[in-house]
Amino acid sequence: MLLNCEDIKVKNRFDTKQGGNRKPQTFRKCVICGKQFGPLERLDVMSCSKECGYRLRSAKGNSKKGRHYPHLQRAKEEQCPICGKTFRGIWNSISRTQRYCSHDCFMHSRLETNPERKMREFLQSIGVNFNQEYRIGRFYIDFYLPDRKLAIEVDGDYWHAKPSVKERDVRKDNFLQDKGIDILRIKESEVNQKQVIIDRWEKFTGKKAEKINGAG
Repeated sequence: MLLNCEDIKVKNRFDTKQGGNRKPQTFRKCVICGKQFGPLERLDVMSCSKECGYRLRSAKGNSKKGRHYPHLQRAKEEQCPICGKTFRGIWNSISRTQRYCSHDCFMHSRLETNPERKMREFLQSIGVNFNQEYRIGRFYIDFYLPDRKLAIEVDGDYWHAKPSVKERDVRKDNFLQDKGIDILRIKESEVNQKQVIIDRWEKFTGKKAEKINGAG
């Protein structure tokens, strides 16, 4: 229920002195939650916080939160090159249009690294069903094998040697393990040797990696 706006004027202590010329400070009760806030510099402010401001605009039918900004309605329609979905692309700070409809499609658009390409070719050669750049929760997996509930991460030797990245990898591993997903991490130096990939795969799965007919 919206509350009636009510101003509360409080005299500043300097006003009690002879010759004081400061104006009384104005406080107001929030029209959403009723909390007193201030002192006010602008008298057109009706809410005490951003959250109450969103609720106030929603009550007035003028919410600008999320995808309801007017500039999105005026934006040119674009087609996502990954999923084909039509969306309204906005302009960024360097005058380029938004190319992808979502962050997920942007992640799928990334050029794969050379080690990732070699791993993809290996998985294709043995006929394994996998999803590349697959999102689970807040993390993206290089290769996810849904039939085996297995995540394969290809770790670059330089990047994944950094302490901050190592800490993130530990958080990702713990998150996936809590979801019941196994993790197979293969280093860049191992991927560059195809036989090492085969040996790691066979040791992890307990099955021989056999090349399917017609695979490259």
